[in-house]
Amino acid sequence: MVRTLYYTQRSPYARKVRIVLAEKQLPCKLEQTDINNKPPEFLSLSPIGKVPVLVDLYFCSFLSFSDK
Repeated sequence: MVRTLYYTQRSPYARKVRIVLAEKQLPCKLEQTDINNKPPEFLSLSPIGKVPVLVDLYFCSFLSFSDK
């Protein structure tokens, strides 16, 4: 199973994840997501409906920022 990153072009958080994946040379399938019309499969991965969402073989992470 390959990693999948759900993202939008304008998300700075998704951009950070894409940069890290590229620097580490980790293969990843990119899935651009329409935040205004969230598909049900995206909402099943991200209960809060925000990007980025990184799906890997063993986990699914939908938070890439720190809550202050």
